[in-house]
Amino acid sequence: MIQFVFLIFALLNSNFIWSGDGMARNNVVKGRLEGKVALITGAAQGIGKEIARVLAREGAQVIIADINDGEGQSAVQNIENSSYVHLDVSNECDWQLVIQKIMNMYSRLDILVNNAGMIGAVDPENGTLEKWKEIQSVDLEGVFLGCKYAIQAMKNTAKNGSIINISSIAWTRGIPGGIAYSASKAAVTNLTKSVAVYCGQQGYNIRCNWISPGFIPTPMLTKYKRNAEEEARFQEYIRSIPLGKMGRPEDIANGVLFLASDESQYITGTELRIDGGVTAWTGIPWTRTN
Repeated sequence: MIQFVFLIFALLNSNFIWSGDGMARNNVVKGRLEGKVALITGAAQGIGKEIARVLAREGAQVIIADINDGEGQSAVQNIENSSYVHLDVSNECDWQLVIQKIMNMYSRLDILVNNAGMIGAVDPENGTLEKWKEIQSVDLEGVFLGCKYAIQAMKNTAKNGSIINISSIAWTRGIPGGIAYSASKAAVTNLTKSVAVYCGQQGYNIRCNWISPGFIPTPMLTKYKRNAEEEARFQEYIRSIPLGKMGRPEDIANGVLFLASDESQYITGTELRIDGGVTAWTGIPWTRTN
């Protein structure tokens, strides 16, 4: 009788649930990243902006970083628990200033998402060293600098730090007209593994993983103007994806959420490939079933 009365009380009180062992527990629902501080680079638009929205929704205090100040400030207006900082990821001084600002404001950094990136046409015969260096400075050196300063900030403050590097399925394939981009993404994969091992061996509570997105409709992809022939080939490629469509920015953001949360606390040095199955298929035409 006593348990029955207690159960009725628990059901009427929205702050309690029945635990199954004859006791009631507090049922205050918290986000999966409650109390964590997250820095996301290249977050003024596209995938980065969606990552910021999802992490903030789950309780994180989000710092949106970008070189596009107008878009960055606009993003902050639409995302709760967020602030904006200017950050050129290829500039070491910018990293030092941003990390110091975060530590002054929050005294901690729990999550870094190295999302900023750029693409460009560089082929192995005619590509210029200048363009090669420009792409590497953002897509590879920017990730190195992010890992370096995140480790310094996290090692003494984060209970379960998480560094997530956004790579690309380009690292798995040869791209004749985009060798600088694909080479940088391949390097990011091994950089991530090395950072993961280093942090583990140092006894730091920091994990490091990477996500390889497939085709996602972001401004970086959609702003490229294709002629009719290029568009036809592009659509043919999209149809060849096993799931038959491009992904969404939120698909990547949900993967980041998992790797940023304590749910993945035994995962480090690992890739999460979110590509609709495109790299799982050989691409040989006669292996299609439809």
